[in-house]
Amino acid sequence: RPGLDVVPAGKPHTTELAMLLQMRRATARSTEDISRVVNALATSLAPIAESYDVVLIDCPPKIEVLQEVALGASRWLLIPTHSDASSRKAVREIANRFTTAREYNETLDLLGVVLFGSTIGGTRLREQTFNEIAQDLGSRDRLFEAFIRFVEASAKQTRDTGTLVHELELA
Repeated sequence: RPGLDVVPAGKPHTTELAMLLQMRRATARSTEDISRVVNALATSLAPIAESYDVVLIDCPPKIEVLQEVALGASRWLLIPTHSDASSRKAVREIANRFTTAREYNETLDLLGVVLFGSTIGGTRLREQTFNEIAQDLGSRDRLFEAFIRFVEASAKQTRDTGTLVHELELA
């Protein structure tokens, strides 16, 4: 698409990168060496970053070192989550990584937490989830009231046709 660049990774590449970063982090001899590992992505993106309005970095939820490196390169953190207990646990884990990452990236700030995969009629469930996340984080300030809804038919159609949801309306 014009104006959009995507750099896909996939499981074998992210797994290999994570192993390399973990080895580098494990053999780091000083805080400065750890900082270099954590800021490796920021250093790599710096020459091209001004060419973009927004750079989104999507990390696998279970690979901590990749999240650390992404947080080292980021200005804002947006945490998408589902309503289940496991997803809320992941939000708490990411919040802890966020706190640690601020030691290496003082400009990092939490943009917010957004609920996704919700149905339009799930009002009570969303409210319960918002309350639980607010309790976990100690505040409701950074919770987006808006949510990303999920409609199975639209999701299937976008995957089948290679279009975006808003493009379905034009077809």
